[in-house]
Amino acid sequence: VLVTQPQYDKVREVFEHAEGFQCFPAPESEPELARLVREKHAKYVIGGGAPYRNELYDAVPKGGVIARFGIGCDNINLPRAAEKGIYCTNTPGALEQSVAECAIGMILLAARQFIAAADDCRNGLWQPQTGCELAGKTLAVIGCGAIGKDHCRRIIETVPGATVVAVSDYVAAAADDTAAKYGIKSYGNDCDGMIKDPEVEAVVITSIDPTHHDYVMKTLAEEKWCFCEKPLSQNAADCEDIIKREQEIGKRLVQVGFMRHYDRGYAEMKRIIDSGEIGKPLLIKCCHRNVAQGPGFKTENGVTNVAIHELDICRWLLDDEYEDVQCVKVRQSSNSDKGYDNPQVMLMRTKKGCFIDVEVQVADGYGYDIQCEVVCENGTVKLPDPYAVVRRSRPAGWDSVKPAESMPIMTDWKERFIEAYDIEFCKWVESVHAGKLTGPSSWDGYVACVAGDALNASRGTSQFLKVETMEKPEMYK
Repeated sequence: VLVTQPQYDKVREVFEHAEGFQCFPAPESEPELARLVREKHAKYVIGGGAPYRNELYDAVPKGGVIARFGIGCDNINLPRAAEKGIYCTNTPGALEQSVAECAIGMILLAARQFIAAADDCRNGLWQPQTGCELAGKTLAVIGCGAIGKDHCRRIIETVPGATVVAVSDYVAAAADDTAAKYGIKSYGNDCDGMIKDPEVEAVVITSIDPTHHDYVMKTLAEEKWCFCEKPLSQNAADCEDIIKREQEIGKRLVQVGFMRHYDRGYAEMKRIIDSGEIGKPLLIKCCHRNVAQGPGFKTENGVTNVAIHELDICRWLLDDEYEDVQCVKVRQSSNSDKGYDNPQVMLMRTKKGCFIDVEVQVADGYGYDIQCEVVCENGTVKLPDPYAVVRRSRPAGWDSVKPAESMPIMTDWKERFIEAYDIEFCKWVESVHAGKLTGPSSWDGYVACVAGDALNASRGTSQFLKVETMEKPEMYK
């Protein structure tokens, strides 16, 4: 039996005293391993994770065995082995302890922010990172639609320091199905009862937009932590109620789900803008294109539900506030005949003189495509596209089709910002443990709603309307 050197060294004692077998250490590289198989007339090979694709299968005799020291066989060319009559196996359980220790180590690294701190040190920066205790916070999720289910999975499977203990939804069956999947409690459609449950320390609100204000206020009545998906509410007046209640409590308890703050592309754009490396920002060009909307969608929802992300992220990138805004109806797509404007263009001017234009296509587009470019005095900075392999080929029927270069475009918003959502919830839970929220606040949700209200009011007037907010409370500064 030939055993690749790293694996031989791990349990040398076992291989040296294997009854009925002669085990020899062997090189890991495939050409050298294949050569030694022939020299030793070996029938059995035990290897680690190094890839074995070609020569080894010509060297091991028919009826021989290639065994993986560990789990999985992704490094083994199984079709080639089958063709040559070679058996393949692995060793389930052999690395259970190692994997468990690795998993615990990764959890600790994430919870304590060691990787980010190490990266900063390599870059010559000293920016202490605030970690979180691993003792868990218990959360409840209101809303078991697409994003509610995804956040439930995210918190249970990905976020350290928290667990979901209950779910509810105005459609009781949706809550029951989600609860059954994860073995947690379902409150059916009794969302109010779940909020009051003493076991629930924090509430995640992912229900339909018109319910957000009500559920946030009920959560604040219990003085519990609250994560509310965007928008905070459908109008500025309701947001003011939430801000007033937080002021009465005396601390921030609400975070709004503007996850783009946690996207690596947007974060790097902000770093460059804040650094002044390419001068002051002058204007922003954005587009938000989507594939479809649900029933009941209206023209104004293109602002309050779709462009709400751009309304938030642009002021965050610029560290600026809106002066006035205008929504412009442009030539309509022949693909859209559902009774709402598509596309729409939103124009915004900031107090520092920057100009922003946002193109929104809410449906009937080619995919889910988010673009953002900031033009500065000495250059531009642009949001990168999500990672995708670029394909160069000539499609089927190539005699009449020219070769082309292509890359896939996403159609699902959950996939586009999946990492940002993960980071967002990790950071939120971390800040809850620390007792001080650091993410987008009720004020951010309020300003986005004020700007959205002004945009919708401006539609058809051919005028810019002022964005007028109340005075910013001290706790949000």
